[in-house]
Amino acid sequence: MNRKHSIVILLNICIAFGYYLGNLSVNETHLSSDLHNIIPICLKIDDPTLFQQDTFLNDINNVKYYTPFYIETLRFLAKFTDGNYVQALNLLTFICHILFGLLWYFLLFRITKNFWVALFVSLLMRGIVWIPGFEYWGISDLWSMLPRVVYYAVLPLPFLLLNFKNNTKLYLAAFLAGLLFNFHPITGLSGILLFIGFIFWYSYLEEKRWKALFRKQNILSLVFIFIGMVPFFLSYVTNISVKTDYDLTLYKEALALKYPSFITEPTTFWKEWFTFKYGAYFSIVFAFVVLAYLKGTHKDRLRSNYLIGLAALLFILPNLATFIELAVNSMFDLNIRMSFQLVRMQKLLILAIYFAIAFILDILYRNENFKKVFPYIFGGFLLILIFGKHSEFDKFPFVSNDIIRRVLPNSLSVGSIENGQESEDLNEVLIYIRENTPKDAVFFAPDIGRSGGERSVVLDSKGANMLIEGNPKRFVQWYHDYQTFNTLPRLESNQYLRDYGVDYVLIYIDLPEFELLFQKGIWRVYKVTK
Repeated sequence: MNRKHSIVILLNICIAFGYYLGNLSVNETHLSSDLHNIIPICLKIDDPTLFQQDTFLNDINNVKYYTPFYIETLRFLAKFTDGNYVQALNLLTFICHILFGLLWYFLLFRITKNFWVALFVSLLMRGIVWIPGFEYWGISDLWSMLPRVVYYAVLPLPFLLLNFKNNTKLYLAAFLAGLLFNFHPITGLSGILLFIGFIFWYSYLEEKRWKALFRKQNILSLVFIFIGMVPFFLSYVTNISVKTDYDLTLYKEALALKYPSFITEPTTFWKEWFTFKYGAYFSIVFAFVVLAYLKGTHKDRLRSNYLIGLAALLFILPNLATFIELAVNSMFDLNIRMSFQLVRMQKLLILAIYFAIAFILDILYRNENFKKVFPYIFGGFLLILIFGKHSEFDKFPFVSNDIIRRVLPNSLSVGSIENGQESEDLNEVLIYIRENTPKDAVFFAPDIGRSGGERSVVLDSKGANMLIEGNPKRFVQWYHDYQTFNTLPRLESNQYLRDYGVDYVLIYIDLPEFELLFQKGIWRVYKVTK
C-alpha cells in the first residue's frame, strides 16, 4: 500500500476514535430530535409492549416504512452495547467516520491522482454545511448520525467499483448503488441519479451519439440498480396507502403546520437555492468552469461538462417531480405525498462545490511553485481545524462556521462546542422516569421523553412527523387534538390532558394544579391528578 495512504488511514482512525471515546459517557440529551424518533422505533421492535398509547408508536405498522436498513443496523450494534442505543449509535458513528473519510479520500484520489488534494478535500467534506430543506451535508458527533449520514459515508462505494471495461464490476456497482439506497431512500435517489447520469453521460461522450445511451450495458445497469432497490419498494408499497380516506384539507393544514411553505408547496423549493449564501458556494463551480476553459486541458473541460451536467440533473428532475405528482393526484383523486420529500434530493448538489475545489486545486498543482507551497497550506488548514473551536474565533467568518468546527471531535481540538441539549439535569429526570413510572404510563412531554424516558408520549409535534406518510389518518387526528389543546387556556388545557388519558407531565414550567414528583434544575415531573 502507498505509504501516504497509510497516513490517511491513521488520521481517519484517530478522528473516529476521538469521537467514540468522547461519547462513552453521553446520554440521550446529546442527540438530535430526529434520533428521538428513531431510537424508540428500535425499542418498540425489541419490546412490542412499549409505547402502547404513543402518538406514532402505538402501532409499529405506522413506521414499518421508515429506513429498515438503518433501524436494523442500529439494532444489530445494540447487541454489543447491552441494548444501550446511545452507545450503539456511538459504534455506528465510529464506523461511519472511518468509512466517510477513507471512501471519499480514495474516490478523490482515484479521480485526481493527487494525495494532497484528495486529503484536503476529504477533510473539508466532513464539516457540516446547512442546505435547503432542513438538510445538511457532513459528518460530526452523535447528533448528526442520521440515516442520510450513513448513506453519505458509503456513497462513494459504487463509483469506486465502477469499471466500464469490466461488465461484472459495472453491474456489481449498479446493484450496490441500488442496495445502498435502502439506508436513506431520499438521499439514495440522489446517489442513483448521479450514478445513472454518470454512466449515461460517459456512454454519450464515448460514442458521440444519443443512441449510445440505450446500449445493453446501460439497460442492464438499470435493472441491477432496481434489484438493489427492491427491499425499500416492497416495504413502502406494503405499508403506505395513497387513498384519501380522510379530510384532505385538514391534512394539508397539518402539513403546513409542520413545514414552511417551500416544503408543503414544493413547486417553490428551487427558490431556496437562489440566495447570496448558496450563490457564494456555487461561484466556486463557476470559477472552475472558467478556469478549465481558459487554463485547463481537455480533461479539465471534460470534468466541467460532467460537473455541470450532473448538477443540472440533480436540480431539474426533483423539481419536475413535484409537478408530475400534482398532475397524477388531480387526475386520479389520490394523495401521493412524496414530492415534499423528493425535492430534498437536491441536497447532493453540494458535492459539485467539493469536486470543483478538488479540480481547481488539481489545475493549480501543475504549477511547481504551488506544488511546493500546498503542503504548508494544508498544514495551516489543519491548525485552523484544531484551534477553530476556541472562543477567540467565535466572530471569525468561515472559521466559526460548522464547516470548520464540526470536522474534528472536541478531544482533538483546542476548545469545544456542545451538541443537542446536553443537560445532566434532564438526564437525571429521564432516569427517574424509567425507574419510577409504570411501563404503560402516558406522558405529555418533549420527544426526548419517548427516547430517554421510554414511555408513551402524546400531543407532541416531533413524533407526529412519523405519521405524515405512515398513517395520514392518524396524522389528521393528531392535528385536530394538538390544535385544540394549544388553543385552550391554562386550566382548561390541564383538564384536556386529564381527559386525554395523560398520567404524567415532563416540563420545565410550574404546574401547581398537578402533583410534583421530581425536579432537577428546571425540569420537573408531575403526576396528573384527577
